[in-house]
Amino acid sequence: MEQKSTDFRDWDIAPQSSFDGVDASGFPFYLWRESADNRLTFGRPRYCCISPIDGELYFVFYHPSANVRIWEIVIVLFGTIAIMLYIGLDTTWFDKPTPRGPYLMDESLPPFLVAFRAILLALLAGPLAALAAFVVGTLVRWFGWRFSGEGVLYGKPLRLLSGFDKVPAAETDAKINGKKATTGHGLTAVFDDGSIIILTGSAWDYPSIVAQHRDLTNLFRIPRDEILAAWAECTKKSTPTPVSASGVAPGGIPERL
Repeated sequence: MEQKSTDFRDWDIAPQSSFDGVDASGFPFYLWRESADNRLTFGRPRYCCISPIDGELYFVFYHPSANVRIWEIVIVLFGTIAIMLYIGLDTTWFDKPTPRGPYLMDESLPPFLVAFRAILLALLAGPLAALAAFVVGTLVRWFGWRFSGEGVLYGKPLRLLSGFDKVPAAETDAKINGKKATTGHGLTAVFDDGSIIILTGSAWDYPSIVAQHRDLTNLFRIPRDEILAAWAECTKKSTPTPVSASGVAPGGIPERL
């Protein structure tokens, strides 16, 4: 594991591995890396932690594969197709015919073949350019700022955390070889208001998902009331600094990931 920072959010861990501990504010955290989040073998880990937001403790989950930037790829794809179509049609089909001698045959391609050739070249060049843009863009975003700004944070008040539930992988939209998983297991966080947060994106085997379920339960659900009581006692003794969802604080939700 490459640990570039004392903040667990910046840790680079191997796929299919996990770590847990206590952050700078004394709250537990759990992070793990799934192969489903890999992009050219690179990827940030998922994590669960506890963050104070506006004076209340929240259970927070970070999903690194959500809100992935693809607009550059779309622009390159359709931009290349448009350019290739313009070049292929404008330079041949719409050019004025070249004057020819009385005994020379017109050997230019018929209009429908010109259009077919232009469309074929555009459909070949577009995906190739988009693939190159994806590779270059992914490498730049990873080595430049480690996919900063991508991913989504989900949070619910810790007092509502009911526990964690093992579910079939298909219910988490996990995929195997690009197809919806029909085997394996996933995890969700369950809350007293009836809502859930899907935590996993891969189809884990039963022993692995049971171990993950146990770790999350031991870290967050079993000590939940104790953590809330300690937090309430702390707020009575001192006025905590308010932390909004857009702010940054030790153990809190970072503004940029």
